[in-house]
Amino acid sequence: MLKPLGNSLPAQVASHAYGALVKLRTLYYDTVQNATRDGGRPAISVGCVHAGGTGKTPTALLIAQTLAAEGYSIAFLSRGYGRPCKQNVIVAPRQQIDWEFIGDEPALLHDAMPQAWLGIGADRLKNAIKLSAQLPQKAVFILDDGFSHRRLRRNLDIVCLPPDPFSDYLIPAGFLREPLQNLKRAHALTFICSESAELPADKNRDKLLQNFPGVKILELKEVIGGWVDLQTGQTAERPPLKAPALVCAIARPERFTGMVERQGIKAASINIFN
Repeated sequence: MLKPLGNSLPAQVASHAYGALVKLRTLYYDTVQNATRDGGRPAISVGCVHAGGTGKTPTALLIAQTLAAEGYSIAFLSRGYGRPCKQNVIVAPRQQIDWEFIGDEPALLHDAMPQAWLGIGADRLKNAIKLSAQLPQKAVFILDDGFSHRRLRRNLDIVCLPPDPFSDYLIPAGFLREPLQNLKRAHALTFICSESAELPADKNRDKLLQNFPGVKILELKEVIGGWVDLQTGQTAERPPLKAPALVCAIARPERFTGMVERQGIKAASINIFN
């Protein structure tokens, strides 16, 4: 992931220019009739306005698993960032496919819910229409990282926020893809509770309620599920080594390393890949 430039003067100028383009795009979708289209099934978007590290993919998976337990068929719609193939790809339930062809996050969703469909590509509306012909009537589209993708009409917009959503700037000065004021079009906001005393959950909740009245506010908590042996699949409460090497390839890796440190585990080395 590219690092933000910080709140320097050149970064501020670039951020204002970027913000102007975002404002024009927002105005277009807010005012132009038929700018958004229905994909043929109810759609739930799980997205963000901060680039990376807000828990949107695990949240999308949790929603999908909950709906599947109620008898709904699930179709994930994802852009598939970082994959070499740029064409639209439809993946049927339990179809074997290389993760590099669809992207790591869609592959994670496919492994966790092999009974679900996948529509991978930048044109999520096109994939939704194509999938609708193959899905049963009791089916739901779930857009992973879909808040800014407005061509496909959605029935529910959920936005995932970092622990302190108000301390950031627009790209490239910071991580913000859109101004925070655009959160007013969301139906629900989630934020990751921080264990830092400087950012208590109630402080963030109150500020979000004050700025976005009427929007549902939900708290997400990161909980360690255990340590998994990749060879055997066995889980344990503690790692087998006193000083393990940590390998991390997620946005905002400090949250992961912080969770490990709070367990009293001192890593022999920390390797971070962005």
